Amino acid sequence: MKKFLVLFLLAAMLILSSCSGGMAPIKGDASDLNIVAKAQGISIHLEEVKYFAHNFKADMIKKHGEDILESEEYSSELTAKIEQAMLENAAFLALCEEYGIDIDSKETEDYVSDYINSFAEQLGGKDEYKKQLAENGMTDHLLRHLISIEASGEKLRQAMLESSVIDGSDDNAREIIESDEFIRTLHILIRNDDGDSIEENRKKAEEVLHQLDAGESFNRMIGRHSEDIYMTTTDGYYFMRGEYEKAYEDAAFALLENEYSRVVESEDGFYIILRLPKEEDYIEMNFESLKDRYIYVMFEKIIDRKASEMSIEYTDYGKSLDFSALD
Repeated sequence: MKKFLVLFLLAAMLILSSCSGGMAPIKGDASDLNIVAKAQGISIHLEEVKYFAHNFKADMIKKHGEDILESEEYSSELTAKIEQAMLENAAFLALCEEYGIDIDSKETEDYVSDYINSFAEQLGGKDEYKKQLAENGMTDHLLRHLISIEASGEKLRQAMLESSVIDGSDDNAREIIESDEFIRTLHILIRNDDGDSIEENRKKAEEVLHQLDAGESFNRMIGRHSEDIYMTTTDGYYFMRGEYEKAYEDAAFALLENEYSRVVESEDGFYIILRLPKEEDYIEMNFESLKDRYIYVMFEKIIDRKASEMSIEYTDYGKSLDFSALD
């Protein structure tokens, strides 16, 4: 699924427990708060840029190997990814300001404090928490800020619904779900796990495609080869454009019903995608969850549109930085 924020800790938190006392914020390096740039008056600090650089660099190495670091396009591609992430965060904050959402309210501050305390407790204490932060290019201050943003998302979505910026009526949602804006797919995924050979995975996917072309059942090939642990039924995925990564969506929306794709390379690995007709019974039984996903996508599109209208203005300090050299 497309993610607005890249929060490495949020996925690990399954249960938020209440903690008495609690851990005080961890003081970091003062330079991490240096302002690198501004976007529509929103300050972007070094710690945020370092976090994105750390994780995008890791993603690029995973996809292309260590050689990517020596390529001519590495620095420009990394910078483009960082700038887009900076703009998306800034766009969210700018929209919060427009709708009067205070991401630093006492309620949010208490939520963030409980969140951090619970997570540190689950990890085994403050030292392990600090270790996890360091390994993921994160600071305690930035994590608290990003969780504040994430916690404010529901308030911002609700404000957009109440102002009819997002039409959340059942009739409108049903019209979208039943249109070609919403589709249903199954897929076979050959996942690029750590240590995998990308080329070997590509060859494996091509062999699966060859067997499909020779008449093998798509469902049987899912059972034999797919590494998507979330696809547990043949209901597949119902989604609208804007939920998945672009490569997957471009291939899926180009298919006719009951047609499958060629091998599609993605951030996760290699997909072969089958588009299926939507089932009215499934839509009726799952209407509320499908409607929620429609609202989420519309919310994401508003953020994307806002980000596209904004520009990054670097400070003198920011102009002096080489993003590819950040650790």
